[in-house]
This record gives sequence, structure tokens and C-alpha cells, in this order.
Amino acid sequence: TLSSNSPVCSGSDAIFTITGTAGNTVTYSGAASGTATIGAGGTVAVTVTGVTADTTLNLSNVSDGSCNRSLTATATVTVNPLPAANLVLNGTSPVCSGTGTNITVASSVVGVNYQLRTGTTNVGTAVAGDGGTINLPTGNLTATTTFNVLATNATTSCSIQLTETEEVTVTPTVSIAAFSPATST
Repeated sequence: TLSSNSPVCSGSDAIFTITGTAGNTVTYSGAASGTATIGAGGTVAVTVTGVTADTTLNLSNVSDGSCNRSLTATATVTVNPLPAANLVLNGTSPVCSGTGTNITVASSVVGVNYQLRTGTTNVGTAVAGDGGTINLPTGNLTATTTFNVLATNATTSCSIQLTETEEVTVTPTVSIAAFSPATST
């Protein structure tokens, strides 16, 4: 038999699992071509790396070393697209230490959630796209910070970091030192 890890997100690996008698050799074609020997556990995997479109594998023959038998097994991995990564980010900068701002995502897409991040750390909660400009609050900042946005398709969970990043410069708070008036004697 032939099964797959369908569906996957664009850029992920398509993994086809062939199940049969250990030691048998299977001939396959389609997205990849070759032979594979079924392992002691009764399976062998064929991996097609970085798929960006639906991908099919066909089994055509199985051999135990002395006898060959034709096969007609096919499996397809459906590839889900990633959200658009080229949306425009904007933010207000500079801001005073202890205050925050919004990072805006222009032309957000309905059905995609946008998560503000610093590196891979989430800032706040994801905001659903509405087809227009959405606001992602930074929270209060005490240092200059570079933000990125992770876009996740709400249906497929396929995600990608938006290409653009936004740096918010933080200016220190002004403090006035207390002073005592000079006294003369």
C-alpha cells in the first residue's frame, strides 16, 4: 500500500510511505523515481523535499528478488499555499521609554492571522486580517526593538514570516535631578 502525509504547506517535504513485506523492493515514479527496499518494520519512506505544488508518487512494480509483480498504486500530497509575505509594515518611531505604539499591516488578508513578534517571541495576541490595515500593539517599550510579523492561514495553519520588519526607536525618559538651592552665610 501507499500513503502520504497530505496535506502539507508549500516548502515542506512530501513523505510517501510504502507498506509491504520486509525485504521486497518497490519501483516508483512521479515526483521521484527509483527503487526502495521495504524495511524490517514493513515500511519504507520516500521523501520529496520542498514541494510547492501537489505532488504524486506511483508504484509500478514489487520484487522479492525472484518474482516481479506489477503494481498500480498512487498517492498525492496536496500542497497548501503560504500566506502572502510581501505586505507593508509601518510603525511610529521614535517613542518615549515606557510607552508603546502600533505596528500596522497594510492590505491584511481575511482568513489570515497576524502575530507581532520580536525574533520568535510573540508580542500580544494574533489579530485576524480584515482586508484592510490592522494594528498590532507593541506594548510598552524600554529599548529600541525590531519587530516582525508571522502570518498564519487560519484554515490550514500554514505560516510565513512577512518579509518586512519594523524597528521602533525608544528615546530615554527625561529626568530632572533634584537640587538644593545654595545657601550663603
